Amino acid sequence: MRITIIWLFLGLFSSEALACRCASWALEDRVFKADSIYIGTVTEAEIVNPKKGNKQKYVEASLKVLETLKGKTEKNTMLKTSLGSCGIKIQIAQKYLIFSRAGRDWINTCSGSRVIYRKYEEELKELINEIIKTRQTVEARITPAPPYSLLSDQPYRG
Repeated sequence: MRITIIWLFLGLFSSEALACRCASWALEDRVFKADSIYIGTVTEAEIVNPKKGNKQKYVEASLKVLETLKGKTEKNTMLKTSLGSCGIKIQIAQKYLIFSRAGRDWINTCSGSRVIYRKYEEELKELINEIIKTRQTVEARITPAPPYSLLSDQPYRG
């Protein structure tokens, strides 16, 4: 009994139990899954404390979009992120790389969104653009094969 309580205590209060857990996607996967990718600067941020239900506090931030790498974005946008372990630390005037999904205004570390530092910005933009260009080239080369009968190697003539 005593050992069970100790293990329970360690499990609940260890940093591992509090760490964010999400799939470790490659950058290519994050680029393909995102509907839009852009770089923006936080102009305003506010901690929101939901009144109803058992919801946790979160940060709501306004971003000025500086450059769009994929998809379409508004000039200014609002995003939300958790104050939990998967949330992104938001700072006013900080520049961020945002991987966004259509109809979703929540971002987190699992999506790939993060602070972008000037030192790595150009290299990261080039890499994302290369991933996008490579996928478009591959998709353009793939042409659907004509339908064949399962019993013959001759084209199906429906």
